[in-house]
Amino acid sequence: MRELRRGFATLLSTAWRADRRRFVTYIAMISVWQIAPLAGAVLVRVLIDGVTNRHHTQVTAAAVLLGVVAAAGFVAARARSRTIHVLIEKCTESFDRRIMALSTSVVDIGHLEQPEYLDKLEQLRFQPYALGLNSPHSSVLIWGTVQATLIVAVLVTITPLLLVLPLVSVPGLWAVRKAESIRQRAFETVSVQRRQANHFFELATGAGRAEEVRTLRIESALVARHDEEWAAADASMIAGEIRAAVVGVGARLVFAAFYMGAIALVVEQGIHGHLGIGQVVLTVVLAGLVNQQVLQILDSVSRVLTGLDMVKRFLWLVDYAHDHGPRPDVQAPPSSLADGITITDVSFHYPHSDTDVLRDVNLHLPAGSVVAIVGDNGAGKTTLVKLLTAMYRPTGGEITIDGADLTNIDPVAWRQATTAAFQDFARFELLLGESVGVGDLIDIEDANAVRAAMREGGAEPLETLLPDGLTTALGASFDGGAQLSGGQWQKVALSRAMMRTEPLLIVLDEPTASLDPAAERDLFARYAAAARRESIRRAGSITLLVSHRFSTVRMADLIVVLGERGVIETGTHDELIAGNGVYAELFNLQAAGYR
Repeated sequence: MRELRRGFATLLSTAWRADRRRFVTYIAMISVWQIAPLAGAVLVRVLIDGVTNRHHTQVTAAAVLLGVVAAAGFVAARARSRTIHVLIEKCTESFDRRIMALSTSVVDIGHLEQPEYLDKLEQLRFQPYALGLNSPHSSVLIWGTVQATLIVAVLVTITPLLLVLPLVSVPGLWAVRKAESIRQRAFETVSVQRRQANHFFELATGAGRAEEVRTLRIESALVARHDEEWAAADASMIAGEIRAAVVGVGARLVFAAFYMGAIALVVEQGIHGHLGIGQVVLTVVLAGLVNQQVLQILDSVSRVLTGLDMVKRFLWLVDYAHDHGPRPDVQAPPSSLADGITITDVSFHYPHSDTDVLRDVNLHLPAGSVVAIVGDNGAGKTTLVKLLTAMYRPTGGEITIDGADLTNIDPVAWRQATTAAFQDFARFELLLGESVGVGDLIDIEDANAVRAAMREGGAEPLETLLPDGLTTALGASFDGGAQLSGGQWQKVALSRAMMRTEPLLIVLDEPTASLDPAAERDLFARYAAAARRESIRRAGSITLLVSHRFSTVRMADLIVVLGERGVIETGTHDELIAGNGVYAELFNLQAAGYR
């Protein structure tokens, strides 16, 4: 019951916050629209009684009031219709915004690799409009109930036997709840199929995989897999709809039988003179209103229950974000590093897996140093980066920042004190200056800061190459947007990482995978020089380079070799070559490929 109240309150409060003026207008119009038919039915009785008893004043007054009520009902219906569309859009926008904010407020990213989380998020992804639709409609249920109560009060004055008419609507309410439960269970069971179908759709239609899809000639296979997943989803949904329809139709047939019986009862009493003509007409009209009202309430209940089932998922996200958000007892990161970052006995395995990606890693990254991490694919280099940036928490051991446990440091503030260019970098389709400038939102409008970052990231030539310089739109999202090569996009991402001028940790995770070895060597040399500039040395910043090319990391102060057993070797390039271990072997193998 608490969850129902909470869900109902969420729907109503969202409509209130989205547009208070329109919501109040909508409630007022709903009130008039709901009460007008009942008032009209009572006035019809007054009119007929006046005609029967030849009371001209009564007839005139009733006729005038009927016109006023009819006009008010018409105006209210039109105003309601115009108001509701804008209100729904605003509620939808509100839910969209809140879902985005809640999803990004979770401090780590481990949940993004949990199927049950992705299934729930998939369900929410398609439902902001439905949530927005049901926010204002939830108020209709309240006014429908009020109108039904008023109708019952009038029916009682005619004959208590008519009370059975509203009562037989109760099974209909149960049926609607049951039918909606069936639909929602069917919807939830197809989340996996929907997610997989959408994946195939994005593969077939997205630009990122277009070349590979066409080269492999798998277009028809993707369409077939997409159709298979949707067919499976549709079969479950249709089966659920059929079961729900059977339940709903059965309850409505019961109500229809009692409705016809009530009309027959009242007409019979009128024929025998137990009820006046006005009472008979009023009862017939009210019975019709009861029928209409029951259908409307059932529809409103169905909408609200749909909204409540949807809002349960939204509230689940609210609770999840609350439980996995920043802790109130965390501390701020240091303003500069004196000792550095120490990794002690750190192990990590992904959710729902017992296999350690990293195991018993021990490592010290000195303040002010340039550290390179190398190793074979699958050695855990990127995972270590994600642990250092607090995207994951270690499943064993600890990471300390100048002696403070990273799990006790505010992750949002720590990320603000870091900067990174990741292996799977984002292609922000914005203006060129914005796509670089988002690396530090404070300076996004500072063209000099953007240009300085582009110099360090290797994207400086783009300003002259592109037609509108920093204001050139990037990507297919814009009409006429500039199409960049993979290497150019990567330089934009690298420049974005250079926007923060005094970070404590600079992470470059395979930052030059789209560049040739000479360009990578040039950029790494530039990073190493940047890492030793005054502002970086003052902050004690650690520059962390992750690469699979051994020849380009030789300028690092410390090289860490990762393998299946964790850290295999550490040292400078010269020390590791002299040690003739794994690093020396891999370095010589790569070097031989360029001879």
